Amino acid sequence: MGATMFVKVADPVWRFDPEEVFAALRNAYAGQSFWQGDDRRQLMAEGFADGWEVNLNEEGTAFVIKAPPAPLMELVVWVRGYVPDEVTLQIFDDQLTFDVAPLRPGITPEQVRAEFYPDAWRVEQMSAKEPPTLEEQMRADKPPHLPW
Repeated sequence: MGATMFVKVADPVWRFDPEEVFAALRNAYAGQSFWQGDDRRQLMAEGFADGWEVNLNEEGTAFVIKAPPAPLMELVVWVRGYVPDEVTLQIFDDQLTFDVAPLRPGITPEQVRAEFYPDAWRVEQMSAKEPPTLEEQMRADKPPHLPW
């Protein structure tokens, strides 16, 4: 699916409320289909290149995003916009490719990419946008015959 990013609340008082957060996410991503199982702290948006999964920890202090690069960065920015500016957020990923860092208010997806994933464009260039349909596969040119 992509990478996993953690956005953690550093403020000892402020917490994510799963019902409010997921209602706001559904509203912000109204064009997508969602799935939510028995765990009320998990929400998934279906899609090949734009699908994602969000989990909240039990304490309501961590917003965990699993997604391909582009939606991941958009969701990081969405979380920063959702949480009041005065609440300090920290960001880190599951691979610890960068140290825990503050997530400042007003950050854009391009700034998230530049600051935390400067090589993300390579991943996007190498990854397929959607799998080819059967018809596209059948119409594809066959490789030329090479003589022995």
